[in-house]
Amino acid sequence: MAFPMPPPALPSGFPEPREALPVESADECSDSDDCDDFHDPDDWDGQPWEVVFPSDSPFLAATYESSDGLFDALKEFCIENRMGLITLRSQKDKAKTRTIKYELVCDKSRYNPRESTAKIRNTTTTKLAANCPFKIIVQSLQTNNYEWSMRIVSPLHRDHGRSKNLTEHYHWRRLTEEQMNLLVDLCLDKTISCRSVHKQLCQKWPKIPIRRTDIYNWRWKVNQTKRQGYGPANDFVRTLSESKKVWIWGLDWIGDEFRFRNAAWGYHKGGKMWQQFSSCLQIQTCVL
Repeated sequence: MAFPMPPPALPSGFPEPREALPVESADECSDSDDCDDFHDPDDWDGQPWEVVFPSDSPFLAATYESSDGLFDALKEFCIENRMGLITLRSQKDKAKTRTIKYELVCDKSRYNPRESTAKIRNTTTTKLAANCPFKIIVQSLQTNNYEWSMRIVSPLHRDHGRSKNLTEHYHWRRLTEEQMNLLVDLCLDKTISCRSVHKQLCQKWPKIPIRRTDIYNWRWKVNQTKRQGYGPANDFVRTLSESKKVWIWGLDWIGDEFRFRNAAWGYHKGGKMWQQFSSCLQIQTCVL
């Protein structure tokens, strides 16, 4: 389920490829795209179905000191019931310092954006999505000493059955930092096929919910980032090339190497301010 602080989609800087990684034969890989399935999937008869919350369920009777504790319990509950949740909207306190309420809905439900947003993005996919009314509210109330509790708005699911695989839900397919580092190394090695990358990940983490389609998408992102270079250096060069203002650069001259080592500070005359850059620009020069 999608929670308020998801991990980043890509690490800010990719690690340098370490030792050579083993190359698996693509012919030995399984044709299955998924590593982890739900057990005993049953066929959906097309009828609405309800998620049963027992009367003694801790979700209804207990409170949690933090939202993380409640969300962790909800994750286990969603896996047991083969479903997924996303945050439809959230609400902050009056001081706008912390979130005190989340509205969670089925991740297969229809979400109707505002007319202006739908027009700008030319949204038409909502017509094909399930009209699922399942909804719960997670909030921190003053009456509960600001501890977190859950309230069920609608336990009914409609227009879709229970999930047959974890990979049906995007938020279950997020990778840990260790998994992401291995994936990046494998994706940077052009001798390893996407099918082989998928197999190696499943061999190391048998329960990892990832599809082969995700491997293709990640490889494209990794290669795109590699082509574009690292962000700070790009930002620095882009500032030099696109700025229409007057800049005075503070350069560090290295006499024995006849070059400027570091353009780390810039004075923006229009804004009358100094700005520090986290990256260096190598400026070569010659003495006539």
